Amino acid sequence: MDNLSAVASIIWAAAGFVAAISVAIYLWRRPDSSVRLRHKESELQIGPTSSPTTSSLQPAQLLPSVTAEPEGPAEGSGGPPAAKEVAEESRFGEAYQLLITGNYEDGIRLIEEEARTEKDLVKQLSWIAFGQYLAAERGSQKALEDLRKMASDHQDVFEIQFRLGAALVRSGSPSEAEEALLHAYSIASSDEDRARALNWWAAESPIPSRNAQTAKELLDRSRSLSSASARSTVYARAARLYLKADPPGVAHAFALYELALTLTPADTSLRFDVAYAFADSKAPAAAFLHYTDLVERDTHHDGGF
Repeated sequence: MDNLSAVASIIWAAAGFVAAISVAIYLWRRPDSSVRLRHKESELQIGPTSSPTTSSLQPAQLLPSVTAEPEGPAEGSGGPPAAKEVAEESRFGEAYQLLITGNYEDGIRLIEEEARTEKDLVKQLSWIAFGQYLAAERGSQKALEDLRKMASDHQDVFEIQFRLGAALVRSGSPSEAEEALLHAYSIASSDEDRARALNWWAAESPIPSRNAQTAKELLDRSRSLSSASARSTVYARAARLYLKADPPGVAHAFALYELALTLTPADTSLRFDVAYAFADSKAPAAAFLHYTDLVERDTHHDGGF
């Protein structure tokens, strides 16, 4: 990990130089153009007029995407086929609304009815576990107990073990969560699922001084991952943990972010997270470099210019 500090120092110095040249070339080639840099609720415009303006974006639009896992069973682990009837899709939507608004009994009944249309038992169970997770995440003890029982009855189904671990993280039961998530990791059949389990295991601690150690353990546990996308998500999670440490491990964090981008350069959500993190760490030149790359890759991304 010591090499990460050296890498980050080089990145930090080079980013400022490259970003400054990028701005100069952009404005030289487009003399009537302007460039706007945004950070939180502030905005700076460089070009024909360079007076600060009030940002038109709401703060929530500028927050990085830090979703740890998809809102539904992972691809390949179960879910309604794309060709489902509209009425059938609406039943899943109705179940979702019931589950997130506290009506667990009616919501899980609908999920179970729809899950039974799946021929694969694992897919059926994965959908039910997802429904239980949704309700447990919002405080339903009955849902959490049902999910615990399902996990006990189906020790070999990754999605159930993973959902239990995630629900326990949300409910503030770290010891139980660790056991469930590491078990999920041990039975996962793909690097992507192993990374999902590890990233939830490495939840941010309310005690900042623990986050750096968690990041180190996360990186150690992920050494067996060979998938580029899986490793990228782990590096990004470890980077966030270092930034939330006390003291913040800025050098390690940005070295890991750059490694993650090297593995998945087309991931615009990750690139926005990196740009935002640089801006939040008072490195606007490096942030601009990544925002520029983001816009070049996705001209409609909300986090761009």
